[in-house]
Amino acid sequence: MAAFDELVDARKRLAVAESMITKTYSLSHDPKILLAVAEDIYAALLSSVRAVLAASKKKARGDFSAIFALFRDVSEEHGFGEDDLSLLQALHKVISEHESSPVEFARKGSFVMCDRNYRCEVLSLGDMQKYLFRVRLFIRKAEKMLMQRDTKK
Repeated sequence: MAAFDELVDARKRLAVAESMITKTYSLSHDPKILLAVAEDIYAALLSSVRAVLAASKKKARGDFSAIFALFRDVSEEHGFGEDDLSLLQALHKVISEHESSPVEFARKGSFVMCDRNYRCEVLSLGDMQKYLFRVRLFIRKAEKMLMQRDTKK
């Protein structure tokens, strides 16, 4: 998939996440929706990372560790910093926690995931709104980088 196609996919995923928060969650207040929002935000972020890698002529294949290592290598030259890397890691952690979590439940408007040792990861509406904001900025940065690259050609 080309860099611009990845960004289009990222925008679509972000729009779905925003719609789920503003419409679906605001009507139902079901904390399980927060997990679906997190998954779409993560998918949007990964699509924009793949766009940056495609623009850098890097193959974004393999698991998260391989993609993260490639992105870390090219991030600084494209204007991405440590906060962007930590955002990617934080969202990956949320999704990984869900995939390996034997116990999940809703509590006081939040979605709680517990690991085998009952350490808990909590998703709240505020968390998802912060992630949405940060990923929106990340996608804009990726778009700006691609536009600058295309104007140089």
